Amino acid sequence: MLEDVKAEIHVQLGHSPCSQRLLLGETPLVDTSMLLQDFGISAASTLTLVVVQEPIGQSSLVTLDGKKLSVIPPGDMDDPFPMERLNEFELKSWQAGCEAHKLHRHTLFSENLHEFGGVDLYWTTRSDGCRYEYWSCAPGGNEYGMLVRVDANTMTGIGYGGDDGIEIFEEIHDYDIVNELIREGWPRPFAWKEESDDGDEESDDDGDDNEEADDDNDDVHRISSDLPLQFPTELGGTSLDDGSPLRRALRHAGWISGH
Repeated sequence: MLEDVKAEIHVQLGHSPCSQRLLLGETPLVDTSMLLQDFGISAASTLTLVVVQEPIGQSSLVTLDGKKLSVIPPGDMDDPFPMERLNEFELKSWQAGCEAHKLHRHTLFSENLHEFGGVDLYWTTRSDGCRYEYWSCAPGGNEYGMLVRVDANTMTGIGYGGDDGIEIFEEIHDYDIVNELIREGWPRPFAWKEESDDGDEESDDDGDDNEEADDDNDDVHRISSDLPLQFPTELGGTSLDDGSPLRRALRHAGWISGH
């Protein structure tokens, strides 16, 4: 699967999976659950590996997806906000979410208030190169949360969630990954997950948007465009005869055969 190839590239070259973009021609390979034959790739195909900057604070996380329960502990209105419980990046994410809620006249989340009975933090890193973080609490037994998107340069509050689903702020227009999260029900499958017969058809459009995002991203660094030929020597690459790191990664994952 594509995720196995990305994992091997990480081992060979040190680029984390979330920073990798693999292209077949101009087509991004997005679905990490697909096999080589599903993409129409043969041993003679030319692949491009694109490396983009990781989301802010990504190196502080052990896993691409995870959660921290009661990352903000229960408190009373008069208690000081427990900043010491959050690391630098968690605090910035919390503040970004609170600021967005303030701008949209949602006052439940406030940078200095935490009388929610505790706040949980969920995160997931996606194919657009962004990390999505969801801060969740349950005041009065009703779940409420805020969704923050983290890219290589900014942290942005993009919406809020509750028992009835998730709402994205009107100024946010790129819905592809958000729709992906909703289809999966992340991180609240009982409240958010949608069943749709045309889900696969919608996901087919994701690749085009991700391709355009790479074209406009000044942080994109193309490190190879000739898998069957040569890999840059500064990255340990060699000729086709003994195999570049990317080629070895594909061979190790069973995508191409050895010589």
